[in-house]
Amino acid sequence: MQLPIPAAPPVNIQTFYSPLKYITLARCLYAILALVFSLIWIVGGDSKELVNQNTKLLLFAVIEIFFFTLLTCFALLRQKFMGAITYFGMLHDACFAALLVLLTAITTSPFSFLFLIIPLYGGLILRKRGGLIAAGITIIAIFTLYLLF
Repeated sequence: MQLPIPAAPPVNIQTFYSPLKYITLARCLYAILALVFSLIWIVGGDSKELVNQNTKLLLFAVIEIFFFTLLTCFALLRQKFMGAITYFGMLHDACFAALLVLLTAITTSPFSFLFLIIPLYGGLILRKRGGLIAAGITIIAIFTLYLLF
């Protein structure tokens, strides 16, 4: 005898709003701090010989995170496209984590832990389905990274 499986409850868009608001605020603060410290490091002192192509690429990535976070902030203020922005944010973060790991010695990179954060906040915001999708995105990013290099 099989027990009936209850239907999933409807997803209320307001359940996304509060956790996404705090994650976006944390991302914005991180991006501002990283941008300020990167610019101070590049502009000031004896760092002219240390600035190479990888440093410029990392600075560009920080600026890109900042603009993506601003886009997310505008979506949160209008309370539209929050689910789509969250999924796109997970894809964006997986690509950024792969870039960071690629630029910092793939197998011994200190940034490998970033791949763990993506399924965590995917599961927190979008529940079980979001966590599974985020884990899939992360696995594809890691596999592609190790396959190419």
